[in-house]
Amino acid sequence: MNEIFVATGITATCADGSVHDDVVMKVIDGVVIYETADGKHLCGDCCVKSIDGATFLAPLSYVTLAIEQYRKQEA
Repeated sequence: MNEIFVATGITATCADGSVHDDVVMKVIDGVVIYETADGKHLCGDCCVKSIDGATFLAPLSYVTLAIEQYRKQEA
């Protein structure tokens, strides 16, 4: 299993209007995941629509690709 941490400390606003703090964005075997502090994956009805307050751990170009990949996954 290949796991890359892209960002931490994210405040994520989801499609259902919920807001989650301290979210981690990572890529696991090519799949982009936003994960809450309690281990919940933000997807489906609770997919992430905007992020704020993140600490990025990867180059901006990789972050941009990961966000685009996540949007395709959730389309």
